[in-house]
Amino acid sequence: MTNKTSLYNHINDNSSDEMKVEQLTDQYKLYVESTQKISDNRISTVNFMLVLLSSLIVIITAFLDDKTTALALCLIGIVICIYSTIMVWQFEKLNSLKFAVINELEQKMPLRLYCYEWELMAKERKYIGLAKMEIGLFIFIGLVFAIIFLKVLST
Repeated sequence: MTNKTSLYNHINDNSSDEMKVEQLTDQYKLYVESTQKISDNRISTVNFMLVLLSSLIVIITAFLDDKTTALALCLIGIVICIYSTIMVWQFEKLNSLKFAVINELEQKMPLRLYCYEWELMAKERKYIGLAKMEIGLFIFIGLVFAIIFLKVLST
């Protein structure tokens, strides 16, 4: 016999059915809101990292005559790109887990909007997740830093 982890293994049965429906609805709303806050935090963090990396590229161009400083700044940029890529991946992982909980919560709801949205998204083959695009962007910027590093190194 398998012991499958389920949200509904954690139900508190001390409430009336009417109260359970109300509590489930309130918990659902709070959980969806907390998921949105994580998405908002990811967007803010990605924007901050992009501004930081763009500024670093501008600063590097000011220090092209100072080879040591330019190389050090390029390495810092590459490290920030690696960190940003890992961070976006972690945000994506957290959001995926939160949406798995939301999907399970929706099993008890009259209309399963998020499940339906993901079914439609799965049919749309041109859809690329935002996290994949953000990761791709940080990889691209990391390559720009690597190219600048090699260019400075060869002069």
